[in-house]
Amino acid sequence: MKIFVCNVFKTYTVQATVRAMKRMGIKVVEKTYYTPEDIYHDEVLEKQIATDVKEAEVDAVLTINYWPVVARACHSLGKKYLAWSYDSPQNLPRTETMEYETNEIFMFDREEVRRYREMGLTNVHHLLLAVDSEHLQQILCGKDGYQYDVSFVGSMYQSTLPALMSEMSAYERGYLQAVLAAQERIYGYYMVDDLLTEEHVSSINDEYRKRTMEVAREAGRKVREEDILQVSMEQLSYAIATQVTHVDRLSLLHALSKQRKVSIWSDFSELAPEKRALLENATLNGWADYETEMPVIFRQSKINLNPSFRMIRSGIPLRALDIMGAGGFLLSSFQAELMEHFQNGKECVMYNSLEDAIAKVQYYILHKEKREAIAAAGQEKIRRDFRYEDRIKTMFTLAGLEI
Repeated sequence: MKIFVCNVFKTYTVQATVRAMKRMGIKVVEKTYYTPEDIYHDEVLEKQIATDVKEAEVDAVLTINYWPVVARACHSLGKKYLAWSYDSPQNLPRTETMEYETNEIFMFDREEVRRYREMGLTNVHHLLLAVDSEHLQQILCGKDGYQYDVSFVGSMYQSTLPALMSEMSAYERGYLQAVLAAQERIYGYYMVDDLLTEEHVSSINDEYRKRTMEVAREAGRKVREEDILQVSMEQLSYAIATQVTHVDRLSLLHALSKQRKVSIWSDFSELAPEKRALLENATLNGWADYETEMPVIFRQSKINLNPSFRMIRSGIPLRALDIMGAGGFLLSSFQAELMEHFQNGKECVMYNSLEDAIAKVQYYILHKEKREAIAAAGQEKIRRDFRYEDRIKTMFTLAGLEI
């Protein structure tokens, strides 16, 4: 078996996937390209990938996350293309190219798979993510001992929703504010899917058009179609999810940092001064390197927080698995598939409200033996049931490839 690993975007799990394939005796040809401005169309990049794949004489091409430009190159060759995603939702405004018979697309969120299947895409499969425990064992050797009480590693998210809402009518703003308030109180279920309709989005777009025309008329200029703001259902839903997640994380970290020592690793460059002030009691750090620094932070923290991105409808986020894989204690917002695969209170701990999260931090920070027993059990489950080798075998089997 010979696999061409194509890197067109920087992705977290590609090296772990390559290491596992090599351990399995799979030959790997890996090449890194530039990141295209248009993920759907880049003739130069597509032609270069197709040439390299053809010359390498491989059985299939693999990327982490799905990239249409790679799908086009593989389709032109009739070559099998496997894409394994740790992002949810996919950063794909259109399903163009996803229907190619050469594609086999793997996603960790079962509900996202269901949504694509309902669109008629039968080549989209549900596949849980994995942890490279062998690699972590090397990274974490001699790294025992606590350095942090409560830690969070992740994005604070900057949503476009406030800007979008500023151009809406009072009615539309009021409706979305009610949607936000309702979603903020519900964990483990993305209810925005049920509350937004095409008619609602159409009404918002009509208002955008009306306001643009009015401004142009007052300024005495013509309106170009590209100057008129229009938003799709998916874009509006994503904006809502990022806004709710932003509020989730900021509220939780603000509340905890007034009571405990909280350390945060994130990008704070776009965080408004008044928002940053809410974290004045926390220790703010820049981004941590995924391969070398994150595992050490997880291992050396008494409690690791995982307020999941709200648009992950059911799946187990990569961050949750990484925390447990490093032997860290995981405190996560409720996720359906996390509950299915891990015992709440025995292998990790989940919360269903801001108040519940704060109470559980207070409890487990004081109960070291229970906390460490849960962390150890979670790590053992990861080592046993979340191996890259097992996921790769499943992926290849579903794609009709024999190792």
